[in-house]
Amino acid sequence: MIRAVSWIAGGALSVSLISVSACSDPPGPQGAGGRAGVGGSSAGGVVTNGGAVSGGATSQGGTISAGGSTSQGGLTTTGGSAAGGASGGTTSATGGASTGGATGGAAGAATGGGGGAAPQGGSGGATVELKQPIRRDEKYVLEFGDTILEMDPAKGGRVTKFSYKGTNIVAGTDQTKEDINWGSVFWPSPQSAWLNGETWPPPAHIDSMPYTAALDGNTIVLTSGMPPTSSLVQLTVEKRISVDLVKQAIVMDFKMTNVGGTEKTWAAWQVTRVAAGGITFFPTGGDNVSNSLTVTKQGDVTWFNQATGVPRSTPPKENDSGKLITDAKEPWLAHAAGSLVFIKTFPAVEPSAFAPGEGEIEIYSTPVYEEIEPQGPRATLRGTASLSWSVRWYLRELPAAAKVAVGDAELVKFVRSIAQ
Repeated sequence: MIRAVSWIAGGALSVSLISVSACSDPPGPQGAGGRAGVGGSSAGGVVTNGGAVSGGATSQGGTISAGGSTSQGGLTTTGGSAAGGASGGTTSATGGASTGGATGGAAGAATGGGGGAAPQGGSGGATVELKQPIRRDEKYVLEFGDTILEMDPAKGGRVTKFSYKGTNIVAGTDQTKEDINWGSVFWPSPQSAWLNGETWPPPAHIDSMPYTAALDGNTIVLTSGMPPTSSLVQLTVEKRISVDLVKQAIVMDFKMTNVGGTEKTWAAWQVTRVAAGGITFFPTGGDNVSNSLTVTKQGDVTWFNQATGVPRSTPPKENDSGKLITDAKEPWLAHAAGSLVFIKTFPAVEPSAFAPGEGEIEIYSTPVYEEIEPQGPRATLRGTASLSWSVRWYLRELPAAAKVAVGDAELVKFVRSIAQ
């Protein structure tokens, strides 16, 4: 199955570790439906596993020692540690101020990082605990406070639920009306490299087939199967999903490993489906790579109203759709619906690291659901090299002053208090 024509041309903050062999130019230009490839890191990223360093080891206010771990969305690898944290004094050890508390709330001391006062918008106040067990029948669940994240190893290791006080922001099959296009998945990019010139469906061993599952302490570890020899996607995927209890965030660490031996350029890519009707927004970056959605640029933010921004046929059709591929000035992407706002933060990507026809942020939307999709920078994997990439998820109840409306300044202020 090939997606609608609208698949045209076609990751939390500046500190990130991208483990690859080296970086090089991507393959030739991709056709319709292609998505971003990978290559090197930007804004403080580090290339490991034999690759050259692309970007410094210092982030806003914090330093990273060689092989070190990062806060706010970077992948934690063995060796080294983050000294001082990222912008705003985020800490991965003890002491310092937390960037995630309610107004005037004290930063929680769970898993370290206790200390100073926490600014508005985050997860301060009373300390939350991770509820046990994590494995519940055949699903794996991270539950803390009013937040629940559920993953299903049998369904491609995808996220099937991300809820706050019982409201799930992730769309299921009943909302998307599609068999594999639901929940949240991880894909390799570009799309055009999947299947002998075809751009659909995604590689099944990564997208929809069962993953093996295990627990490493309180971390969920999901590992894909091996690809068939006929597949052009000779990669395996590991997902390590944990919780930052201080900031009440889900930490998603992904690793793709080359198992085919052939040198190839890939990118990390997360695709999350949400139901129709919300508003998606992000800090306006450079020029769009491509766009067939109706968006509004107000202040320094780009807004997409899903109810009105999808191109419609006359008469409307179920497969009417559109896509935005672009850059973000700050590495976050938010989606507000009802009383909730869903925020993703991810490593920043410079436009020079985009794959041809791709971008740091992609939004794909139909009349019945929407996909919100950050991508990483392109990188070439040689031999048995791997690349790693991280995303953080936050789900919050909106403060009384914020509205789910295009251009709402209080909504943007609230999201930035969490994302930065």
